[in-house]
This record gives sequence, structure tokens and C-alpha cells, in this order.
Amino acid sequence: MESKEQMSQKVRDALQEAEILEQVNIRVRRKTSWILLLVSFMCLVLVTFAWFTISTLANVERLEMEIGTAPDLRISTENHGSNWDSYIKTVTGAMIDKELTDRFNTTMNDQVMDPVTSSNGRKFYSRNGDEKERNKNTFLEFDLYLIANKDLKVHLTSKGEDGTNGIKGTEVSTRETGGKADVVKAVRFSFTNEAGQTVIWEPNKGTAVANQTTFDFSNAMTYNSSNQICDLKKLEPQKVTVRVWFEGEDPECVNRIQEAAMEAILTFGGQQ
Repeated sequence: MESKEQMSQKVRDALQEAEILEQVNIRVRRKTSWILLLVSFMCLVLVTFAWFTISTLANVERLEMEIGTAPDLRISTENHGSNWDSYIKTVTGAMIDKELTDRFNTTMNDQVMDPVTSSNGRKFYSRNGDEKERNKNTFLEFDLYLIANKDLKVHLTSKGEDGTNGIKGTEVSTRETGGKADVVKAVRFSFTNEAGQTVIWEPNKGTAVANQTTFDFSNAMTYNSSNQICDLKKLEPQKVTVRVWFEGEDPECVNRIQEAAMEAILTFGGQQ
């Protein structure tokens, strides 16, 4: 039978072991807390890194555009009513510049665009949540008028339709190299028709950001309501407002694309 002294020693040993375990648990909990804090900080960095951080260079240098149409469609920067012959097949960058000059006293080359963010392609905000105005080194906005010689549902055409339809197709490109070439991954285009419906085209579509619903072209492009720009009735022109911006929440919208230049070709096509 154990003596009282032996039993007391066992109690002391048990208490000491419990104290050691408690100290270990405290260290583990502290370490876990630091790990969770570090992970939270890393997540915050990942979320906020996707904006330019060098304010003196925070812009994209130049955007060039050309907009064309497939057969049965014509286009203009002005509303000519139902006069089919007054509309043309291609709107050049110079024509867009004239529209911007007449309405906003600016041109595309004047717009050294800072990143903004938008969830709907209509309203745009800075990183700190201030709403931004169009064509003031923020997002580019201009109006086009589309007309068809028969009822058509209008979409952007993909580059892959080049050979079959004899049209250029839609694409963005850049002559930049290295990190600057990622400028084509941070850009967005939205199209708002007269019914107030807006769709957003995201070239090189990646993981969704800013609660955006966007579309891009696949090898077998399926035209549907999620990428339809407008519904045209024969010889009834419709205004489509085009907006172009560099999405601050996009993972590629970081310092390396600053002072980059980009070219865009938009081509509208139609389905009956």
C-alpha cells in the first residue's frame, strides 16, 4: 500500500504535468492566433494589391479603338433616323474622338486612365469609394447608333469568326512586352442599350471580381441574353453607350501595366 508521502508526490506530479500541458496549450493557442492573423493579413494584401500603388504613374497611357459591323448592320456616332445610307460599316478612332470632342471636349489620347471599379458597368468608383465621372482620366464613355436592314439580336463577334464572315472580329491587343502586356487582362467594356440593359465583356476572363457578371468568347461562342447587346427592329436605330475602364479589382491591374498602350477592335454582329 502506498504511503501518504507517495500519494502526495503523485498529486504534485499530476499537478505539475497539468501545468506543463496548460503552458503548451497557451503557446499553441498563441501560435495559432499569430498564424490566423498572418493569414488574414495576407488575404488583405491579396485583396488590396490589385490597384496601382504608385500614384505619380497611376494610369494606362493610350487606348486605340476601331468599331465595325458584320453584314446587315451599320453604325454611326450620330443618329440619322431610319436613313440607312447615312450609316457606315466602320467607326474609326478619329470618329470616336470627334464625338468625345463635341460632347466632352476631350479625345481618347487625352484620357490617361486611372483604375476604377464597377459592379454593373454603369457606375464607377475609386479605390476609396468615391463615384467617378466619365471621360476625366477615369473611364471612357461614348455613344454609338446601330441600325439593321432586318430584325436582329446584336452581339459582339469573336475573333474566330474572321474567315467565315469576312469580318475582323473582336479583340484587344498590345505591342507591349513583359509585364506591361498584361494590360489586356485588366480592361473591361460595357454596353448599355436604350432599355437600360448592360452587359460587360471581359477579355481574357478570369475569376470574377467586384460582383461583376461578365462574358468572354469561347471556341464555340453561344449567343444568349447574357451577352446580347441590343435587339434591333428593321431600320429602327438604337443608341448603345460604350464604356471602357481598367478594373482596379482585377488581379492584373497592378503597377507593371502602368503607361502601357492597348488597341481594341470591336465588331458587332447579329442573329435573327
